[in-house]
Amino acid sequence: MKIIFFCQYLFSRGGSHSGHTSLLRQFVPQLIERGFEVEVIALAGKMSSEAPCKVHVLQTTDHQSDWGLLRKMLFWMKVVFILAIFVVKNYRILKHSTLVTLTVGASFVLPLFFRHVFIWENVAYFEKRPVVDKLRLWVMSILNSIVVVPTETERNVLQKLSFPLNVKFVRNWFSPLLIKKSRYNNSAPLQFMSAGFLEDRKGFDLLIRSVDLVKSKLPAGVEFHIYGDGPERENLVELIKDHDLESVICLKGIRDGLEQIYCQYDIFILPSRLEGFPLVMIDSLACGLPCIAFNCPTGPGQIIESGVNGYLIENGNIHDLASAIIDIVNKEDISIYARGAIDSAKSYNIQNITDVWIEMISEVS
Repeated sequence: MKIIFFCQYLFSRGGSHSGHTSLLRQFVPQLIERGFEVEVIALAGKMSSEAPCKVHVLQTTDHQSDWGLLRKMLFWMKVVFILAIFVVKNYRILKHSTLVTLTVGASFVLPLFFRHVFIWENVAYFEKRPVVDKLRLWVMSILNSIVVVPTETERNVLQKLSFPLNVKFVRNWFSPLLIKKSRYNNSAPLQFMSAGFLEDRKGFDLLIRSVDLVKSKLPAGVEFHIYGDGPERENLVELIKDHDLESVICLKGIRDGLEQIYCQYDIFILPSRLEGFPLVMIDSLACGLPCIAFNCPTGPGQIIESGVNGYLIENGNIHDLASAIIDIVNKEDISIYARGAIDSAKSYNIQNITDVWIEMISEVS
């Protein structure tokens, strides 16, 4: 059986990673090991020798989140046109393959040509563009697409729509390349980690403001490291300077192999205002890092339990975030939280979830 994935990019020209980029790089080898033929169609990006399978890049201009509305519209019109031509030219092959799209661009196009396309988008439906989302889902319903969501909350929301929609709940997983934290040194200052695309919805400005509220209470040596890059980087640099936090908060930029970096830290902070399903959160928990997270739509509330594997706090409340930071800094021993973190992530392993995907694909085929 052949499975063809459609994604925005597998390798970007700027070096950035998306959550689904990481998932696809991990998922494809699992499918190949089980006898599937796999191909990836990237709407943008570049080729790489690190690709886990055959990859076809349709065009090389990467979408930028800080573009204006007109430029974004022109970009997607161009991409959709190129994709439509590709579909027509390769119709016979595509028709006899299982098609899975991880990007909105392909989600619009593929169902117009094929039935039972899997729509696997890691988004919080109805949070940013409710009218557009409802229209898209209505079209998916008419065209017999299968919408795959990573949280039970999203499944429940979509099942309450006024029109029938084929919705499947399949968890995302933690990286199989993770190096778990081996032990905690309770006498050393805690090291906090965050990671993500530096844009407004990721809430790193909220994290900086929270740290500013309690900087005078932090023991010497406590630091906060933020991994990632994006359009908000310069604003975050200025915010750190304005609050005189250069010795406490450090922007570390993009790093390959975060799976090997988590274990160097003690606590993970997810300050997002809005999420689809945060893979960095699952990776950090599986590594043994308790997680402090806003209860934002969607994801953290599905797995973070205050007092067990971290702290789940009111979305956007920087005072509660500051209090959680100080509370865990003052704990004599956080190893119980670490054990809770590892236990809470056990069901998110890639082998079990690959089984679920294969069963789902086989039923449709």
